[in-house]
Order: sequence, then C-alpha cells, then structure tokens
Amino acid sequence: MAYIGTTKHLPEAGGGFKFLAHTRVLQTTGDSAVAAIEFDASDGIDNTTYAGYLFHCTRIFPGSNGRVGMRVSDDNGSSWKASGYKCHLHSIDEDGLQQVGTSSSENTIRFCTNSNGNSAGFFGHCQIYFPVETLSFEYGYANIQGGFREDSSSYDSYACYGSGAHAGGSAAGGWDAFQFLAESGNIAANITMYGMVKA
Repeated sequence: MAYIGTTKHLPEAGGGFKFLAHTRVLQTTGDSAVAAIEFDASDGIDNTTYAGYLFHCTRIFPGSNGRVGMRVSDDNGSSWKASGYKCHLHSIDEDGLQQVGTSSSENTIRFCTNSNGNSAGFFGHCQIYFPVETLSFEYGYANIQGGFREDSSSYDSYACYGSGAHAGGSAAGGWDAFQFLAESGNIAANITMYGMVKA
C-alpha cells in the first residue's frame, strides 16, 4: 500500500474492509431499548465472501449494571450458543490499577473485565474483529479492544483488550450470525459492521 500526500491508494479488488450494516439503538439512562442487537445474513454476512467481520461499537449501554458481550450462531441466528465461551481480558483504569480476567465457562464473549454502570454518561466503546473459520475444529477468536466506565464507588474509566471464543467451535462454514447483549437487562449501542473481503 502506497501513500502520496494525503491520498491513500488501495487495491481495486480483493482484501480490505467493506461496510455491511449499521444498527443504532441509543439510550442515556435507565433500562436500555432492546434485549439484544443481532447481525445475520440479512445484514450482509457471507462467509464465502468475507474472511471475518469488524464491529465498531460506540455508546454501549447496559440496561442494568453489568458486563456486555456477544454470542455467536452457526445457523444464521436461529439459535445462539448460550454457554461455553472462553475469554482472556486485560484492563487498566485511570488510577493505574491493572486486572486480568480469564474464564472458560462464560455465557458470552465478554468485552470488559469489570461491571459497567448504567448511569447517564456511563457508555462503553470498543472494536471487535472476529475471523470466521471454515473447519469445525477451529474456534474463531474474537479480538477485542475498548474503553468502559466501571460501576464502582470511584466510577473509573478503564481500557480493556483481549480475546474470546466459543469453546466448541462452529459447524463447517463458520459462525454466520452475531448477537450483542448485556449481562443483565437490555442493551443499547451504536454498532457498525464491516466485512473483511477475501483477497
């Protein structure tokens, strides 16, 4: 990839991210608007065309104090994997406190180590890249990085990064739908999905 001044020269075909869909569910206080935010084939997911999916999430707001995360499906969202997720996360807050969170038995791929508050202005923001696999024994690990506001007496903001997957792997063809939800209560978020075009 070459750069000349401020002009970016990209390949004309193959590779790169393509915009697929956008969902906007906004809430500023109290219980959020929907039980879950979902993306499937109707939003452009196509594992023959895309090697993975990038989710850009802003204003993530749980309906109740708690963590937020995602679930996966390999039948276009007809059913969701509701348990058996593996997570490994690191975080550091504005006071320099560092935490590591690992688990092999979560009910979502967690995006953050701490419980998030749902007071006005306690939004989270993150990006998740999820490569999709084509073989049943491959997990497909989500790569996560973001910033959140924790539910605590100090109300610190903190940065978090890590990864997560479903321990069972998917059926041949890979994960083909994604669901965003809160640990407790509903969820609001502003989410844009891009597909990584296969080279």
